[in-house]
Amino acid sequence: DTQIKNGSNAVVTTASIGTAVRAQTTVASTTGPVALGTVDFSLYPNTTCSGTATTQSGVLLASGVADSSTTTVGSNGLSYKVFYGGQGDVYASTTSNCVSLQATSVSSGINTTLSSSTVLVGTSVYQTALLSGLTANATGTVAYGVYTNNACTADKVDAGVKTVTNGVVSQSNSIQFNTVGTLYFQAKYSGDQFNSAVNGTCQPLSVIN
Repeated sequence: DTQIKNGSNAVVTTASIGTAVRAQTTVASTTGPVALGTVDFSLYPNTTCSGTATTQSGVLLASGVADSSTTTVGSNGLSYKVFYGGQGDVYASTTSNCVSLQATSVSSGINTTLSSSTVLVGTSVYQTALLSGLTANATGTVAYGVYTNNACTADKVDAGVKTVTNGVVSQSNSIQFNTVGTLYFQAKYSGDQFNSAVNGTCQPLSVIN
C-alpha cells in the first residue's frame, strides 16, 4: 500500500504547487511475518507514472514501512511507483500500482497587454492575456471587457470569452472605438477545479482625434 503525504503527515491526493510531499509505502501480509528488506521509490513528474522517473533506491523497511525523501509539487503534479525487492523465500518481489497527486494553484496570475494604449478614432484595439502560476493542464475561460470607468465596473462592452487550454488563452476580440475619450480593458480568468480565479488590472486606453 502506497500513499502520498504532506508535511503534516496527512494523506493527500491534491496539493498546491510548491508543497513538500513524500511517498510512504507499507509492505504487509495478513498471514506472514513483518516484511524486511528494501524498496525503490520511482518519482514521475506527471500524474500517470509515464516517461522518465527519478529513482530513490534501497530504502530500508522499518516494521514494514518506508518513506521516500520529500519532493516539491510541480505544475504537472507527480506520481510514484514503488518496487519491493522481496525477502528471500518469505516474500516475492513486487511493484505497486501508480499513486498520483494532482497539482493545484491558489496563486493564479494574469498579465495583460493592449495592442495599443493610445489610438485615433476609428481604430480597433484588442487585449492579450498571459496566465501564470497555474497547473500545466489549466482550463477555464478568460472574459474580456471594455468599461467606461477606471474600476472596470460601468457600461461593459463584451470583448469575447476565450477558452483556456493548458494554461494558454487567445487574445480578445478587436473592438473599434469611434468616440474620443478614455476607456478601460479588463480580463477576468474564471479559474477551474484546480486553479483559483483572478482578474487582470483595469488598463486605460486613450482614444484621440
